[in-house]
Amino acid sequence: MKKVFRFLLGFVFFIALMPQLNAQTVVTIGNNCTGEDFLPINVTYNYSYSQTIFSSEELMAGEISSISYKFNSEIPTTISSQIYLGEVSKDVFANPEDFVSADSLTLVYSGDVTFTQGWVTINFTTPFDYSGENNLVVAYMNNTGTWTDARFFTVCSSVGSKTITCYRGNQEISINNPQEVNSAMRMVLNNRPNIKFEINPFSASCYPPTEILSQQITSQSATLTWNAVEGVEQYAVAYKKSSEVLWDTT
Repeated sequence: MKKVFRFLLGFVFFIALMPQLNAQTVVTIGNNCTGEDFLPINVTYNYSYSQTIFSSEELMAGEISSISYKFNSEIPTTISSQIYLGEVSKDVFANPEDFVSADSLTLVYSGDVTFTQGWVTINFTTPFDYSGENNLVVAYMNNTGTWTDARFFTVCSSVGSKTITCYRGNQEISINNPQEVNSAMRMVLNNRPNIKFEINPFSASCYPPTEILSQQITSQSATLTWNAVEGVEQYAVAYKKSSEVLWDTT
């Protein structure tokens, strides 16, 4: 939602926007994208495994308690699932062997997930404490053991290879050695599934608004606009002269 704030000023100023967060905040990545792909799961094979990177700039520090994916098929599909999260320094996957190692991942959910058309939320058995200091990788293991016809998830294109995936039909994939999957069935992709993270922010964290813009600037006033983050109740605007140390708030 676009927020608008107007105020008077008679000096050179700095401005800061400080969100006041709910206990739970939903961070959505890729909500407006309409692409389709077999991510995070390739249901046309008995077994599949994917890892996707989300940058620290897209997220916020806190306890991640669930994720949601947007399923595009009208046919409900149940998947035997294991979901792992981890913090990584890498921004992209360099090649089809560049999986994040299992010892860098934490199991947050294990069990069946039934996907129906639209957003489907998976509540973690074990919430994940995300520091916000590194990028986040989400790993999804599909050990269903059966396949279906093509059923897609909504995805967004990414700058660089943010996803790595593999799949096969004859044997479960080991999280300890996904590189053993035939090279023809391992690949990096410039796509990421649309995703929502439910985060309980740490007390010292804040998540900035997006698309901050100052307009109609005169010697006496200015108009600020920004897009609010889902889950933020309100914003406090702080301003000061460039020569001052303390901030005034409104």
